[in-house]
Amino acid sequence: MRLGYGGGSFRDGVMFSGDKAYYLFGGRDVTGRIVRITMTQNGETCTMENAEGKTHFLFCTERSPQLGDYDFDRSTLRFYDEDGNDITAEYNLSGGRIA
Repeated sequence: MRLGYGGGSFRDGVMFSGDKAYYLFGGRDVTGRIVRITMTQNGETCTMENAEGKTHFLFCTERSPQLGDYDFDRSTLRFYDEDGNDITAEYNLSGGRIA
C-alpha cells in the first residue's frame, strides 16, 4: 500500500486481502477538529472515529468485495467535530488514491 503524491489533504482507496475488501481513508487535519467521518455508498453507511483528534489519520473499514475496486463517491463523505456539528464544508476534499 502507498499513499501516493498529489495535492489535497486526503487519500482513499480499496485494498483487498484474500476474500475481504477494505476501504481506507487517510489524511491530515491540521486543526485536529475532525473526530468522526461518515461515508455512504450503495446504501451502506460506515463511520470512522478519530476520538483522539489526531492531525494525521488512516481509517480502515471492511466493505463488501462486490462493490468493486474504486466505487466510492467522496461527495458522501461527512466530517463532524466533537459537538457533532457537520464541518465538511470547511475542508477541501480533493486528494489522490491509496494504491
